[in-house]
This record gives sequence, structure tokens and C-alpha cells, in this order.
Amino acid sequence: MAAWAVAAAVQLVLAAADLRDGQRMVEALHAEPVEALLDASVVDELEEAAARFERSQRRVRSLAVAPLRVLPVAGRQLRSVDALAGSAAAITSAGASGAEHLLGRVEAGMPAGRARVDFVHEVAVVARRTRAVLARADLGPARALIGPLAEARARLASEVQALERAMEDLDRSAGAIAGLLDGPSRVLLLAANNAEMRAGSGMFLNAGVLELEAGRLRLRGMQPTADLRLDEAVPIPDEIRRLWGWMEPGREWRNLAAWPRFDVTGPLAARMWEARTGEAVDAVVAVDVLALAALLRVAGPVTVAGEDGAPDLVIDHTTVVDWALLGQYAEAEAAGGDHDARRDRLGDVAAAVVRGLDRGGLDPIALVRELRGAQRGRHLLAWAARREVQEAFRHAGLDGGLERESLAVAVLNRGANKLDQFLDVRVELELAPGGAGRPGRATLTVELRNRTPQDAPAYVRGPTEGRYDGILALSLPGGATGVELDEDAELVAAGSDGPSYTVGLWVSIPPGASVRHEVRFEQPPGSEGLRIVPAARHPGPVWTIRGVPHPDGPPNHVPW
Repeated sequence: MAAWAVAAAVQLVLAAADLRDGQRMVEALHAEPVEALLDASVVDELEEAAARFERSQRRVRSLAVAPLRVLPVAGRQLRSVDALAGSAAAITSAGASGAEHLLGRVEAGMPAGRARVDFVHEVAVVARRTRAVLARADLGPARALIGPLAEARARLASEVQALERAMEDLDRSAGAIAGLLDGPSRVLLLAANNAEMRAGSGMFLNAGVLELEAGRLRLRGMQPTADLRLDEAVPIPDEIRRLWGWMEPGREWRNLAAWPRFDVTGPLAARMWEARTGEAVDAVVAVDVLALAALLRVAGPVTVAGEDGAPDLVIDHTTVVDWALLGQYAEAEAAGGDHDARRDRLGDVAAAVVRGLDRGGLDPIALVRELRGAQRGRHLLAWAARREVQEAFRHAGLDGGLERESLAVAVLNRGANKLDQFLDVRVELELAPGGAGRPGRATLTVELRNRTPQDAPAYVRGPTEGRYDGILALSLPGGATGVELDEDAELVAAGSDGPSYTVGLWVSIPPGASVRHEVRFEQPPGSEGLRIVPAARHPGPVWTIRGVPHPDGPPNHVPW
């Protein structure tokens, strides 16, 4: 009996250790960024985790432990471990199999053309199969479990539900994106300039149509949005009209995105394009200079042939930002102010980048990493007319929507210049949490400094000779109350904007000078915190939250 007890105890201890080890391995994978999960080593780690779970199950089914299964209390615990280990093994094995299958398809790089569409369809199939495994998961008894086991079961049950939802979303999203790629589809491409900013995006200064068919990409007709101004404005939402109607955003493309909600901007841009050209589009995508740099890291450098004896232009990820924000204007000034040729060259660069992305063989891990980085900074935004495609964009974080707890700080350029690259933005956020039915209180201090150099090209300095005229636009949480401004603040916009409350203050900053504004507001009791929305500026704002600097950007969620 003593020998049997020792043997049973050893098996149970080892089973618990295997179960914990497998759990830790899976949790470590969850903490990895998305692009890391596309690495082949992940398959090995998933297979190792599955082996740990299977070994744990074998131990609780061993001859030494079998007699304990008939006991009323111990038997329930063993049956629970058996079911949890078996389900975890099945789920991780399915994940490893699906990942291995997809990695095999992109071993030589991302496919092109029809193979690209087929690959996205296969992602949907893998998600569907994984979801079926999750639906069959048997987690064993749920009642009368000891504390650690009950906690492990609850955690796994929650994880299974979350994974089921994620696989369902992935299935639908991949199918929708495959349909968009298969086409024929027309996507309105808006090129945003970070040297002349709007809210959560650069100003849309160029537009064209990206045609998708059988997985192939072709860009046609990039042109300045100044040439696309509508004679008659299309209808705009009432909230936008009350806040920004005086900027004519339903007629003037360059005043789109006076607000940060791209889920409003996208459909409005589609209606404006159809009103101007008679052509309906299936989606709208906004890409700024930082997104262009991200894509060039994957696609490699592009060359645009020079005209009339001008040298060829070679652009890569290390040069595109400086060239787009400053260099192209210096070149045009040196050529006698020929800005029409400069705009044509911009379209040529965009078309060359699209051709680079259209070819196969791109590094899939690098592509996902760069797209993810562009999405996180709001350098890449998307809207689709079809609900299922728009849902795919939303799940990918591309829709540019705001939540009720969102906080966005933007500066809208109103000086007809390219000075945002020289405008330093510093934001300080102090939070005083409420309690016992009392609201939390936030103090937001924004300092803007204009460091425009005297030798900047005349086109960059603009008609204001380097003075930055604009609007400090703050999207406060929708539940904000008791909003207080500086006494000398010149209010130009205030009111609700979907889930947010917008405050717009006029600023005028000569070169070398700075301004500082403080805004105070309260949040209702029970508010969990604030979600900071990226500004898509270059250079980005420097945040200090509760006295702690965040030079690389603030955390997405700031608790009270």
C-alpha cells in the first residue's frame, strides 16, 4: 500500500507539473506580438505544449492512479484534470497543425495573384477547423473542485470561449478580405501628408483608385485633392456639421478628418468620390508617409524615372519620410517652383510602391509586423462598404473608430503650410480618481512649440512665413462633464462627436514661440480609465502621465 501510495503521488505531482508547464508555454505564446506567431518556432512550441498536456493526461490515467478515480472527491478532481489536459492537448495540436499548414504555404514568401486569394481562403478554413475543435472541448466536471483546479478550469473555459469568438471572427474576416482581393474591387486610396495635419491623420492631399482583381493590385489616377473639390457638398452627419461645417468637409477633401473617426470619414469620402467622378468604390484606405515607409521596408526601394533630364528618384524606407515632408518641396523650389511636376512624381512613387507590393515573395513576418505597426499609429486606416469587410477592418484595428473612454489630442493645420513636422507637441495628463460616488477628475495640459527654421523652403513656410496657425482639437471621453478651459482660450468648436466630446481651441504660434493650454474635466463614478488615441504625427507627441514620461507614445489604456 505504501509503495502504491508513493507511486500514485509521484504520478499526480508529475501530471500537475506537466499541466502547469503546458499552460505556461501557451500563455507565453499569447504574450508574443502577432508577427512572432508566424515564425516556424511557434509550431515547435505548440507541439511541445500539446505533448506536455498529453503526458499529463496519461499520468492521471496510469494504473497507479486508476484506483483513485472511483473515490467520490478525489475521483472528481482526477476526472477534471483528465478532461482539462485532454482538451488542452487537442486545442494546441489543432493550433500547431493549422500554423504548420499556413507556414508551409508562405515558406517562399507571400504569394501573389490568385495564390494570394487562395491563401487568405485557407486562413478561413484553418480558423473554421480550429473552432470546431474548440466547440468539442470537454472540460470535465465544474463543481466541487479544489481551489487551484477550479481556477484552472475557469481560466481554460474563458480562454476557449475567447478563442471560439476569435476563430469565428477570423473565419468571417478572412473570407471577406479574400472576396475583396478576388474582386473586381475598387478602393479609394487617400494619401495623407503628415507635414499638414488633421485629427488622427495627415491631410488627404492626393487620391486615386486601387483596383483589385484575382489578387492583383493596380493603382490608377492619383491626383491632387485640390482638383477634386465638389461644386455641391454631399450631406454630412449633423454632429460633424455643427462642429466643423464651416470648414465644408462635404465639399473640400483637405478638410476631411477634422475629426479622428475614420468610420465617419471613410463613407463620407466614398460619397464625395462618387459625386465627383460617378464611380462607386468598395472601400476607402488612408495611407500616410509613415505607412509608406513601413511598406517600403518590406517591398524594398523603388525608382521613379526622371523627366527632361532630371535624375532618377530612388526612394526607400530610410529616405521616404524626409523626402515626402521636406525634400520634394526643396527640389521643386530648386526647379523654379514646378509643383505640378512634384505632384506627378508623388503619384509615380505611390504607383511604384503598389507594384512592389503586388509581386510575390515578400517576407510574411515582416509584412505583418510593418502593417501592425502602421495600424497601431493610425498611419493606415480603412473603411469598407460591405458590412463583413468593415468588421474585418474593425477586428484588425484599422477602422479608426473611437470608444466612449477615448482621449485624442490633435492639432489641425490652418495655415496652408507644411509646418507640422516642426511643431513639437507635449501633453501632460494628471488623474485624480473618484470614489464613493464621486467623479474622477483629469487635467490635460498641452504645450505646442513652433521650431520652424528660417531656411525652410518657402512652400513649406507657407504664406504665414513660418507662423503656425491651427486648431488644438481635443476629443474627450463622451461622459466628460465640468469641462473647464483657460480664460484666454479662443473656442472655435465644442460639442458631441459620436462617443466623444470635442473641444477646439485656436492657436497662432510664431517661429521660436510656444503656447500652453490646460483643459480640466470630470468622468462619472465607475469609469475604468482612458484610452489614448494615437495622433499619427511625425514627430509624435511626447506624453507625461502622472509625472512619468512616455517618449515613445503613451500606453493605450490609462487606468484611473
